[in-house]
Amino acid sequence: MSDIDRQTEFMRLYVKHEAVLRSYILSLLGNWADAEEVLQEVSIKMWLKYPPGDGPISFLRWACTIAQYEVFNFRRKRTRRQSQVFSMELMETLAEEGRNEAEQLQREYVALDECLGKLKHTDRQLLRERYSGSTVKDIATRSNSSVQKLYKVIHSHPI
Repeated sequence: MSDIDRQTEFMRLYVKHEAVLRSYILSLLGNWADAEEVLQEVSIKMWLKYPPGDGPISFLRWACTIAQYEVFNFRRKRTRRQSQVFSMELMETLAEEGRNEAEQLQREYVALDECLGKLKHTDRQLLRERYSGSTVKDIATRSNSSVQKLYKVIHSHPI
């Protein structure tokens, strides 16, 4: 694999999983600023170690494993300055549960994307507008449609 191919593949996978990885790190640290700091370190480590040499492995699981160790290192450095809040055993348990939840969340994103892909473009756009914060009334006004008609469209698709 050429360097360009490796870089392209890494960036494609990283961008695909970045939000879930950020959430995973945040779930372990509970602080946005700390999570962002650790995410930067994780990203650098991943870039330097990519591709993983262990054969086929889930990119997200690999990323979460690196993140877990970076969170441990971050906490270890912090606990030198303050008293330790959680035991390392508890942190490992939380990290494993978080990694499993991150993978489940990724599967849910894929399933949602597949479901949205089955909708007509106009219906998909309507749902995106509605669930990105626009009210049905605002959408109706912009699309010269009635509120009742839009509610009917939104609720006419089986779940």
